[in-house]
Amino acid sequence: MKLIKYSSKYFLSAQKIIEENKIGKKSTIRFFCFHNDTCISGINYLKKLIEDEKRENRLNSIVVYSVEEGTIVDAFETVMIIEGFYYEFAYLENIVDGLLSRMSSVATNCLEYIKFAKNKKIIFMADRSDFYLNQPIDGYAAYVGGMKNFVTKGLMDLLPSDNDAEYSGTMSHSLIQQCQGELLLAIELFSNTFPNEKIIALIDYHNDCLSEIDKLAKSKFKNNIYAVRVDTSKSLIDNCLIENKDNNEYYGVNHYLISKIRNKLDSLEMKNVKIIASSGIDLNKIKEFESLNTPVDIYGIGSALIARRCHFAADLIKIENKYESKFGRNISVEKDFKKLTKW
Repeated sequence: MKLIKYSSKYFLSAQKIIEENKIGKKSTIRFFCFHNDTCISGINYLKKLIEDEKRENRLNSIVVYSVEEGTIVDAFETVMIIEGFYYEFAYLENIVDGLLSRMSSVATNCLEYIKFAKNKKIIFMADRSDFYLNQPIDGYAAYVGGMKNFVTKGLMDLLPSDNDAEYSGTMSHSLIQQCQGELLLAIELFSNTFPNEKIIALIDYHNDCLSEIDKLAKSKFKNNIYAVRVDTSKSLIDNCLIENKDNNEYYGVNHYLISKIRNKLDSLEMKNVKIIASSGIDLNKIKEFESLNTPVDIYGIGSALIARRCHFAADLIKIENKYESKFGRNISVEKDFKKLTKW
């Protein structure tokens, strides 16, 4: 019964009234979303939650059917069905809705971003955009959506044991700051501390990316740099574009800056060095970059990957074998059972 405290009061009130007045009959409830092309995530997590509840002598009457994890569904398509006495499972309604809404939103976002990034590597950097205890479910949902690179171990907690995900990360601004702004010193310390990790140089600290690349090219690390990361704020314009300060297109991480960085690296015989673009990267930015063939190799994306977009709802549609539902929701679900798996 540990989930009851997370249930809405009006579900609990209905549950108590039905149970105490002995009017409960076997009912059917279906769960669905309001968004086309939704990548479903949260089914496996719900299986565990419901199994845990059953072990505490709850939910004895229920039978559950659902789509498989990762299934793509359209709006109003049945995702999950619970059959049983309503007074047993009433408290689950908002919990199932909320869990599927969050996890399917993350999975759907990741699937879409990977598609429009043309399968380029994306680093999941949404850890700083939400409550830290949400990381395990967000990471799992992202993995269902195809994400393979995560910046915290917490994001990887719920991944299958045979997962092919990577614990990824780059140099931080804080390390450069602690080195008094000296990028090369930061790289040296990083390399000495983590000799087996790829060197990724963060080049926007002084808002002068091309000058930082010049330093890299003249250093002993030139041939060991795996990538440079550009994280310029939308409120800033890099020094190499300052003549365009009256044009908003040149602010932040943009096509012109990335192109100049690529040209600079190539001119200094650093053609193998990859470019990571981060800071405010969203789907529109990726679409723009890919349409312009902007030479980004890897995207670092944060809050956009956990934005809510796939909202779920549930309807009680049957009592015993008779259809009975709120007006407008009297949909037959017989055909849906062919697409659902019984738990």
